[in-house]
Amino acid sequence: MEQKPCLFTNDGVLEDSAVVAAVESPMEIGVKHGWQEVAGPFRVTDSDGPTVHTLDGNPAFSVYKETVNKHSSTRVTEESFFEVAKGYPFGIARIDGEQIVRDPFEVTDNDGLNCFGDVPEGEFVHILEGQPESLIQAAKQAKDDTGAEMGNPEGLFFFDCISRVLYLEENFEHELEGVRTDETPLVGALTIGEIANDGSGHLDYYNKTAVVGAVDNV
Repeated sequence: MEQKPCLFTNDGVLEDSAVVAAVESPMEIGVKHGWQEVAGPFRVTDSDGPTVHTLDGNPAFSVYKETVNKHSSTRVTEESFFEVAKGYPFGIARIDGEQIVRDPFEVTDNDGLNCFGDVPEGEFVHILEGQPESLIQAAKQAKDDTGAEMGNPEGLFFFDCISRVLYLEENFEHELEGVRTDETPLVGALTIGEIANDGSGHLDYYNKTAVVGAVDNV
């Protein structure tokens, strides 16, 4: 995950930049992930941005490994970590809202865990697990939450986390089918994190989450 210039512009290839587009068209948003709790909550007792050092005062990797080994047929090691962890993310607890998923992707030298996105110290997290069927249903529910089936929008946007695709593999096509409609054009991207507002609060940065936008008057 080394950062490099990747944004193509008329002024060259840029790093640490963004493209922002504002549209006047009304849009309804659906945000769902489909992951379910298997253990926790664990208190984040030491973290630094996206790096979780300790959970409940113990090295984060040790806690994670002990927990996931009870549920996974593949033993968690530093070498197998990414392959196993794509099916067992963290969920940051939210009152009266769906958890914010955080995707651990590597073990640090001090038995911490690096994640895609910040995990603030003092938060409570669960370890989550998903099945292809629950993730596919969540993407469909995100579309349904936009009212796309009833409102007949002019376009659908679908932003899906690349790590969901890595987990779903050949089932990713079924997730796309759950979001598509016969009459409405669908465009989108596979992303490393999704920024959205689920309608109940401020913007959040999500991992492993399906975000659907239904747009009128495109």
